[in-house]
This record gives sequence, C-alpha cells and structure tokens, in this order.
Amino acid sequence: PLFSYNKNFTKKWGIESLLPVSVKLRYTPNIKTVWYASADISGASYRLSNKIPGLGAIDKPHIHRSELKTTITMEREVHDWLWISAEVGFRQNLQFNLTNSPGRRSNELINNKLSGASIFGLSLFMVPPKKWGKQTTN
Repeated sequence: PLFSYNKNFTKKWGIESLLPVSVKLRYTPNIKTVWYASADISGASYRLSNKIPGLGAIDKPHIHRSELKTTITMEREVHDWLWISAEVGFRQNLQFNLTNSPGRRSNELINNKLSGASIFGLSLFMVPPKKWGKQTTN
C-alpha cells in the first residue's frame, strides 16, 4: 500500500510524497526556479532462467536489488517552454544479492556489500508554453 501526501505550506515551501517510496521537499523562490531535496527507495526482483547443465541444485535463481537515493535538484526556466535541471546526490545500495528462491533473505548464494556512489545529472526538458494554460473569456 502507498500513501500520497502533497501539501503547500506557504507560497514557497511544499512537500510531495508517495510514502514509503519517495519524499520531496520543494522550495520555490520565484516562478522561474524550483529546488527539491528528495529521498527515494527503489528495488526489484528478477527471476533468472537456469539452463546450465551441472547446476541442478540451483533451480530457482533470483536477483534482488534495492537502493536509497538522496538528491538535491534545481530546475530553472530558460525560456517559456524550455527548462534546465541540475542534480547532485548519493545512491546507497541496500541489497544486491543472488538467491536460490523468491525470498530475499533465504538460500543466499551471493551476498554483496556494495558501496554507495555519487550522482550528478544535467537535463534539458520542454514544458507546455504558458499561453496554453491561459483561458480566454468572451
């Protein structure tokens, strides 16, 4: 189950969340700039096919991965419909294991302890022009 909580505390401060997966604190100093401080948890489980002769005891291999990502992002309007985004942060691996069952902690074949990594990103994206949002009255 997920719980969505989005709230503007003031004109400049707000929160956007999808608990327990994601939380973003938002600061909007002006209409052309938005800052985010965020924490996200993600993960997945993958079933592998075992067609290698001689590995009969490993009949249900699964990879389980999960990570925690914390970032600070700045988005800035360059033009009416063009924005740029810069992101820095850190990604910490919580789990990256190979098991012989669908369970995360049972029948572990490989248990990794991976270190974290820095995140840097730069994006350019388009949004609908402001004039599309304006309504005309007759």
